[in-house]
Amino acid sequence: MLVLAATSLAILSVMALALARALRADTVYDRILGINMFGTKTALLIAVLGFLGERPDFLDI
Repeated sequence: MLVLAATSLAILSVMALALARALRADTVYDRILGINMFGTKTALLIAVLGFLGERPDFLDI
């Protein structure tokens, strides 16, 4: 349980870094990469929180 909570916290920090990359990017391609990474980490966070909360319907993304 503690490992999943730590994983969720790590994913949130990576999401913040991806959002910062998207906002501070010089080129359009870097912004697209940051937003794409943010979306991927969001789906991963939903899956981890679904497993953590014992909600298997969240795992079917």
